[in-house]
Amino acid sequence: MVLPADIPLIAEGSDFGGFRLHRELGRGGMAVVFEAEEVALRRRVALKIFHPRIDHTSDDGERFLREAEAAGRLTHPAVVRVFGRGLSRGIPYIVSEFVPGARDLESVWQEWSNHPDAIPRDQVRSVARWIAEVAEAVAEAVAEAHACGVLHRDLKPANLLLDGEGRVRLVDFGLASIRDRVGLSRTGEMSGTPYYMCPEQVRRGSFSRDGRCDVYSLGATLYQMLTLRRPVEGETPEQVFHAILHKDPIHPRKIRPQLPPELVQVCLKAIEKDPRQRYASMAEFAEDLHRFLRHESVCAQPPSVWRRMQTWLQRHPRSAVGLALGLVAIGPLAYGADRLAGAENAQRETELAWSESQEQRHAILTRAAGRAVTGFRFGDARELIALTESERADWTTRHLRQRMERPLVTLQEPGGPRLLGAAIHPDGRFVAAGFGDGSLRWWNALSGQEAQELDRFDYGVFGIAFSPDGHYLVAGGDDTVVRVYDTETLGMIREYQQHEYGVGWVSFSPDGQRVATLDDGGLVHLWNPNTGETDFIVEVEPRAIVLAFSRDGTEFAVADGLEAIHRFDTRTGASLGPPLVLHEASVFDLEYAQDGSLWSVSLDGSICQTRWTADQQARLNWHWQGDSAVQTLAPAHNGPGWWFGSKDGWVSHVDGQGQVHREFQAHFAFTNVIELDPRGRYLLTGGDDGAVQLWKPSAAPGIWSRQAGGPIVASQFVEQGNVLLLRLADGTPEVWDLLRLEPIADSTWASQAADLPLAPSRGEAWRRSPIEAVHPLESLRALASPVTGEVQIQVGKGTAVLLELGQLGSELLDLSFVPGADGLAAVSEDGSLRFWGTSLSHWPPRYD
Repeated sequence: MVLPADIPLIAEGSDFGGFRLHRELGRGGMAVVFEAEEVALRRRVALKIFHPRIDHTSDDGERFLREAEAAGRLTHPAVVRVFGRGLSRGIPYIVSEFVPGARDLESVWQEWSNHPDAIPRDQVRSVARWIAEVAEAVAEAVAEAHACGVLHRDLKPANLLLDGEGRVRLVDFGLASIRDRVGLSRTGEMSGTPYYMCPEQVRRGSFSRDGRCDVYSLGATLYQMLTLRRPVEGETPEQVFHAILHKDPIHPRKIRPQLPPELVQVCLKAIEKDPRQRYASMAEFAEDLHRFLRHESVCAQPPSVWRRMQTWLQRHPRSAVGLALGLVAIGPLAYGADRLAGAENAQRETELAWSESQEQRHAILTRAAGRAVTGFRFGDARELIALTESERADWTTRHLRQRMERPLVTLQEPGGPRLLGAAIHPDGRFVAAGFGDGSLRWWNALSGQEAQELDRFDYGVFGIAFSPDGHYLVAGGDDTVVRVYDTETLGMIREYQQHEYGVGWVSFSPDGQRVATLDDGGLVHLWNPNTGETDFIVEVEPRAIVLAFSRDGTEFAVADGLEAIHRFDTRTGASLGPPLVLHEASVFDLEYAQDGSLWSVSLDGSICQTRWTADQQARLNWHWQGDSAVQTLAPAHNGPGWWFGSKDGWVSHVDGQGQVHREFQAHFAFTNVIELDPRGRYLLTGGDDGAVQLWKPSAAPGIWSRQAGGPIVASQFVEQGNVLLLRLADGTPEVWDLLRLEPIADSTWASQAADLPLAPSRGEAWRRSPIEAVHPLESLRALASPVTGEVQIQVGKGTAVLLELGQLGSELLDLSFVPGADGLAAVSEDGSLRFWGTSLSHWPPRYD
């Protein structure tokens, strides 16, 4: 069988669809996976290339590409992210996150089986505990997958990765099933790996939609990792199928007597042949594993005498006839008594399980709803919230409902082809965007409706720009050709074919008379869009990433793919001085301000403003440092300041003094495009999650940020959390009214704030216990790490996590619910105040 790696054009060291293939990571019957570098973004990815022997229009090809759609809908940290999909040379491929240092559980199992001395030296219970934690993490991820309408269908050790930090990551949704799509499997076609198929899947050749087959597959994986043997064996698929249907797996304690009985019962319940006796969902499976880890009694119990007899009778019908004749007199009595006792036990077990599972069910549904909101799957989120609100409504569900009232228009849902470049028409009515699948699309910005697909390139479309008068649209991509379109007719009027390498950037000069295009070979072409004639070419080493024209059009700046910025004269192409180095990592975007200064952003998280003196000497005027790599920026419409997008998916507005006034998460992976409507009505963002959004340039409802007068050394919430007292590092007291989100003058409170005891100094935050805030009216508590600033909402005194509100990025000082505003407030040492509100909050939006 010929796999892609056996084709000279698709092998280690070759280029494929904008990616450089470094080494093969693995291969299967449908695809081969490479560690690759995405040339345009200079990042490592895992590239899964479809088998060339199968036409991409076939069911198999569609199922392969559906993997990207299925995984793209998931936002759980235990799921390996999928960035996009596309076609190159007629062969489909999927781009996903590369997990360095990862190894799958199949290889761990093989190592333990072949080398028992490689098993950790801790007690067997410690090993079993670690395996249970692995299973629990995967169970939670799959619980969200089921809630999103995705069933994995191929859970097995080979699809569970252990990353370098010992965390479990779930991969390979190639056999996933989406409820809102017509199934692709033909009648009788088996999907999945035989050893881990559930009996009903083997028997009917179909897959249950309630998730119990996934429970079985994960239970079989747990059995294998505990006993170092598969639950069923066979040399042929037929033998394996027969064992799945008719043979019980060997009891784990007969293989390894030291295994804990409670964990064994959990494992055996998960691989029950009768799906009705199995865990009904991944949530129940995960919770029983939690009980084991907390040394509590598990819900899984050994089968009753009646169940064991019933199973034996079903599998030995001939012997059952003789036994029935011999016991005909006492059979009815024994049967009735056993059934009655079994019914009573079942009722007690059901009541106990129902009582103990309510909080966990609420937590799993709410957590999945939170991730659905983060992933902009609002339909899924509303469905999940409705399921849990019918039994229990609290602050978390109100907060999620408010976050879904964000003022945005979704041009493309997450999971679609990855946005590479976009531009807004000068009058703000239209949006043009280029994608990784080679498509060039056109939207009506006000309605969000896609007018049409303007064109289809051979490879990804990176460069998009409108002329200042709006008459022309220019687009270029990896196929080296730049095309000019008439925006009235949407027809192509000219091609510029002077580049030898893929085009990664397109920009119009302010007067609209010239176009600058950058290619991967480091060449910058300035040419006339009306005639297609080249004015001059400038070379930038090692490669030109991004270009910006000054507002007066007399010069332009180019980032060279490393840390340096080069400036050139627009008329002659002459250099305007030595390269400028302001950042410690690659510069990813440039913009000239109205005052002639140059703003640059970098993957090191910094933003810099640079001015030049009369003798062309550069002077760093302003520097801001963030925690996440900054991908892109756009000038603010209302006064000085900038909108910028980060690697973590967040979008922020920062003013010229470094004050961050607005922050919201627009994407769950790489905000790589951000454009502001020239009239300031909305903000366009695009990310590696495939989503394309239009936002109003105001604060995202439900999440607010404010900045105190300086770094904070002490804080205290008073008046039932509605007033916040601060002591700044310079000794200045500050009082905040949290019902109005603004500082107030109050001499009494200010005097008390000036006397607040100091918090532990920087570097000693690790000595402090986690910061806790208890809701005064509901069975909720907020828990935060003083070091990382990670904030979680938990149920009462339990450990079930309802929501993860993210990391504040600075050492946390204090946390409190604000009942008067139905919110939660956090105070950080750097002076930032963060507020999370709900649909009942009345904090007015401000544009500072």
